Amino acid sequence: MTLPDLQADYMHAVFGYANIYGEVYQWTFKQDDSDIEAAWQDLYACIGQNNFILDGIDEATAADDGRFSQSDLSELDLIKGRMYLMRALCYSILAERFCADYDAATASAENSGLPLIVKYDPDEKPSRATLEKVYEQIDDDLTEARRYLANVKGSANATTLNIDCVTALEARVLLQTDHFPEALEKANSLIGNTAYSLITSQEELQEMWTYDKSPETIFQFYASKTELAYAWGKYFYSDYYNGQQSNMRLMYPDYIPTTECVAKFEDGDWRRQVYFFDCSMNKPIDGVYYYPLIKGHSAYALSGLTIVSKYPGNPDLRTSSTWNYYNSFKVFRLAEMYLIAAEAAVQSNGDAATPLNELRKWRGLTTPLENVTLEDVQNERYREMMMEGTRLTDLKRWGLDMKRNGAQSGILQNMENGK
Repeated sequence: MTLPDLQADYMHAVFGYANIYGEVYQWTFKQDDSDIEAAWQDLYACIGQNNFILDGIDEATAADDGRFSQSDLSELDLIKGRMYLMRALCYSILAERFCADYDAATASAENSGLPLIVKYDPDEKPSRATLEKVYEQIDDDLTEARRYLANVKGSANATTLNIDCVTALEARVLLQTDHFPEALEKANSLIGNTAYSLITSQEELQEMWTYDKSPETIFQFYASKTELAYAWGKYFYSDYYNGQQSNMRLMYPDYIPTTECVAKFEDGDWRRQVYFFDCSMNKPIDGVYYYPLIKGHSAYALSGLTIVSKYPGNPDLRTSSTWNYYNSFKVFRLAEMYLIAAEAAVQSNGDAATPLNELRKWRGLTTPLENVTLEDVQNERYREMMMEGTRLTDLKRWGLDMKRNGAQSGILQNMENGK
């Protein structure tokens, strides 16, 4: 999920990064690159499973033979609703990753979209549909999901799909397809939902990204010690000793943020302290020294190094004292709804200041913005959604170039001879 952001402009690879995600990062990948294939195949595998379940339920319930009680049928309807929603989510991600930005003027062009498969057939290999047809299918699936999940209320930190997840995806898709008033309406409906609220302190923000708990999280994937998540941040925030040394950490990331990325976060912005960690050989934190190591040089960054710490690993998901860096991925967050509302408002001459300033307020930024512009929204989205996999899609939607700016620099000290 974070791969598109590595492909974009947040990060630089360090010397000696062993080419992890290298082809995508360098934009030298081809259609058979393993990381590209994995994204395509995994999403279509999910669609295949959704189709298999939907077809199976329809087949099993086609004959009204009394095999299923009303309770059984109601439960099957909930499953259908979640399958339609997952299929819509998969196709929306595929459209963002593998198609051009949506433009009503070109969306009906031949082969502009994706292969559409809505019945289970492992041998079916259709050609690409138009992008217009893809989004029509997403809309149809969301309509069905809303029908079946209408009475399934959402709650903060939900790990099962519910009606609020339908609304969140609708808002996202409507923004992506330039239906700004409708996107604003959907986003506002979640902003006004008392089941969710923005965090109110830096400590709560830290808890959201460390312990996967927050009043902002609309939906995240389930994870436990027996059903583990993914190590989303391992290549940004990684200790050579995996937390086994009591008084030191040897931090050796493969990717580090650009200087422009770090500079985007103002003084007082809580995200600066949560999304980043400043490693220093001379300033212990709670008695622990954090030594920044540059892999390819086998040398310490003597002048310090700023690394991304947004996914530090949830201690509650560790199966031993060894760090495993697992965090639940947050698919829908209330903060994104504030950003959708602000962008949709800017694009439709509405009130963008209210949602944008409310989000900024609860990120520690107390000076409100006036006469909010699209650039203001773009900058706030850059900060808030860092390394959540949306950056390339955002750049495409805005028609902006991708450029990685300044790399961190400083003095190195060889680990072996101290020179």
